[in-house]
Amino acid sequence: MRQNHPNYNNLGLLFVGPSGSVHNTANPSKKMALCLLESLVALRDKVIASIEDISKAMPIERHEQIKSFSDNENRRTNALFDRLSKSTMIEMKSKK
Repeated sequence: MRQNHPNYNNLGLLFVGPSGSVHNTANPSKKMALCLLESLVALRDKVIASIEDISKAMPIERHEQIKSFSDNENRRTNALFDRLSKSTMIEMKSKK
């Protein structure tokens, strides 16, 4: 991806699923990480709750609520990627 799209910020690759192990012959990149399904579900639930809260607001208030939600540093792509990354594939391989 990085070679084909050099102008983009490639944070890495998240594998979504249960915790497991990495095979001895695997050669994962340090940019590959595991995202547990329950972490992704929790994030989804928070986003849905925020959307529901915004939809209940008066129309004149929604713009500011959306801006506040969007400007939160914890919702930046880098922060979300870091929060969802339980462990890197290299860390999982070394735990064997």
